[in-house]
Amino acid sequence: MAKSLRPSAIDSPLGELPPEGNQGLGTDIELVPDSPDVEVEEMDDGSVIVDFDPEDSSSEVEEEFGDNLAEYIDDNELDAIGRKVCELVEDDDLSRADWRRTYIKGLSLLGFDTEERTDPWQGACGVFHPVMTEAAVRFQSQAIMEIFPAGGPVRIKTIGKWTKEKDQQARRVEQEMNYFVQDRMTEFRAETEQLLFYLSLAGSAFRKTYYCPELKRPVSRFVPAEDFIVPYGTTDLRTCPRYAQVMRMFPNDLRKMQVTGEYLGVDLPEPTYQQNEVKEKYAKLDGQSRVPQKDERYVLLEVHIDFDLPG
Repeated sequence: MAKSLRPSAIDSPLGELPPEGNQGLGTDIELVPDSPDVEVEEMDDGSVIVDFDPEDSSSEVEEEFGDNLAEYIDDNELDAIGRKVCELVEDDDLSRADWRRTYIKGLSLLGFDTEERTDPWQGACGVFHPVMTEAAVRFQSQAIMEIFPAGGPVRIKTIGKWTKEKDQQARRVEQEMNYFVQDRMTEFRAETEQLLFYLSLAGSAFRKTYYCPELKRPVSRFVPAEDFIVPYGTTDLRTCPRYAQVMRMFPNDLRKMQVTGEYLGVDLPEPTYQQNEVKEKYAKLDGQSRVPQKDERYVLLEVHIDFDLPG
């Protein structure tokens, strides 16, 4: 911040010039700032530092709770941390390779596609009965009616001594939450239905609820099992050392996150296609085709980890 000083008075009669040899600023010149809200700090060598805007701390970088620590870490150390975390997540992903192959094979038994077979003879039937699909849809339809009854998915539970005031307050909370989940969080029911379908197929499914700075409200998203990576042998998320979500984001959405300050404003290369056998199997079952080596989305890793940062 630019600072300026101006002399206002000299210890001499009004209109009198200072004596020769004492031209300019001397020790008997009073320094008066341009603004009354200032801070003056006298140094050991006799000089002073005048801060005309003490509330403006832009010149001093102070860490505060909730700040993005990546802004305070050296770039070289930040790159080393990123490489280490990516290596750990890749090792965790490799540890479930057998599960991924089994899951892909199971998706082939849903009866959505046909196979051209030559075994045991040319033109043998390659159609699977959709019994697994019927079971998954039946489970999904029954579960969604239990989660989303006519009155809404939110129910209250009064803890402690019952009073009329407490009961009225709880019912107001119930009405507000049901309104928010069903009317404001427009994605909630659709994401829940998708979660239930894949839960019956993969055996595990996850929901991520967080505050979205772009929409300026909480959102709830379904996270499939193949996009959620944990170390081998993990039993619960509270005690595991790390867990990661694989996210795919279009460049425009990623740029919005950088503008809001959620992500660092770093320059990114053009996105490159990364093979994912499970996603390709989903696309094949849906009848979608992909241009080889083309995908305009970035692949991001959101990792929650216990990590000893430098310093």
